Amino acid sequence: MKFNAKTRLNNCAVAAISALLIIINYAAVAQTPHRVFTFQAGDEFQKQIRLNSTCVIQRGKQQLQVNSSSVLSKLYKVTAVSDTAYEFTVTLQKMDDKINSLGKELHFNSENAIDTTSKIQKVLKYMMGRSSLVYVNKNGVIISAKDGNAAVAGDTLLAFAGLPEDPFIKGAHFGLIADFSSSKALKKGYTWRISSSAKKQQITTNFVIDEISDAITIIKFKSAVKSEYLNSNSNGTYILDNHSGLIIQRLVESISTGYQLKDKVLYATTRKISLAEDCVKK
Repeated sequence: MKFNAKTRLNNCAVAAISALLIIINYAAVAQTPHRVFTFQAGDEFQKQIRLNSTCVIQRGKQQLQVNSSSVLSKLYKVTAVSDTAYEFTVTLQKMDDKINSLGKELHFNSENAIDTTSKIQKVLKYMMGRSSLVYVNKNGVIISAKDGNAAVAGDTLLAFAGLPEDPFIKGAHFGLIADFSSSKALKKGYTWRISSSAKKQQITTNFVIDEISDAITIIKFKSAVKSEYLNSNSNGTYILDNHSGLIIQRLVESISTGYQLKDKVLYATTRKISLAEDCVKK
């Protein structure tokens, strides 16, 4: 049986990122009272995201490898403030994306003309400049959201791009900030653990304060995600601005191994992901 390149590439890209999304949307939460965040209307935050991914799917001697690299720029702007919540407008401003598989490369750059025959490039172009509205309470928890790219969110073509998603889920913590308050009780070497489950996956993450000063806190973490067929292990670093609660840098390395079930056939899979995010207030 031969690989269906489109189907396998699609499944590989989706699964390669799913476990990582759960981890990077984990806000660093120490065992302290929930923080109250303060923003002003007009505040803007620029996030630069770099993602490299390698995925290998194998059945017997048949093997498919997909390599992708993405560089994105997003703008988070506070567009309204009330007594209880903030309204953020999140806009994808720039994208440079490369996918290599089966000896071919697809390259999309939002600042260049696109190949009008490429369905993937058309979908990516559609996403550019569209904004999502996210309503966040004073503790950084998402109240509701209107996804500007909802029309293409389920488009399987997006899986080819291997893009890091930014899901805005009601009740989840807003990924721009961390529910973490530094205090005299929290010193270098302080550790804590968070365990939870989501989408039939068990997640355990161990945090440790690597460095702490008046200005920033550096937190290291190790996380394990266990599911029916796949197990993922990740490690990384959060660098937090103590004054604002902003996650100014996030670094994640992740590897997943196991099996993927498609049309009652099991495929062995290995996925490696490297993510780097930098965020600054404009």
